[in-house]
Amino acid sequence: MPPNRSDLRDMDARENLREEPARLTRRHKNNTDKYYVPADRLNPEMSYEWKRKSNMGALDVEHQVMLAENHWQPVQAADIPGMMPVGHEGAIERGGMILMSRPRYLTEEAEQEILDISTDRVRSQEQRLGLTEQGQLPRARPKISRSVAPLTKADRMGASRQIPD
Repeated sequence: MPPNRSDLRDMDARENLREEPARLTRRHKNNTDKYYVPADRLNPEMSYEWKRKSNMGALDVEHQVMLAENHWQPVQAADIPGMMPVGHEGAIERGGMILMSRPRYLTEEAEQEILDISTDRVRSQEQRLGLTEQGQLPRARPKISRSVAPLTKADRMGASRQIPD
């Protein structure tokens, strides 16, 4: 008895699957961050940041020297596979930026330094706002608002506000 049609169709489909090479797929890059580095590929004891290497195609040597003085080192393509084309030797670069790393404790130190400077500036300004000129009543406790409110119509017209008793 000859094979029926449905058996022939199934056999043909299986044969076609065996003969076709594996289908390639492309990576969608339209809405992705080109500077994204998977966290599982990074050393947790190191700090990683994208730093400026060039500006409008011109190498920024002065900036690179400053980065080296602060112990930033270029991350090599071999250290994080898949970030650069196969066979690329050298640093990982994207659009004038270069991926750099340094020990995490140095970055934490720098962040604390910036926080300390900022806090000192705010305190200094608050103190300056509390001072009075000669002949004025002292401002024992200046009221410094840390919020912003919209102007009223009277504020815009230049009318003075009445202080309630």
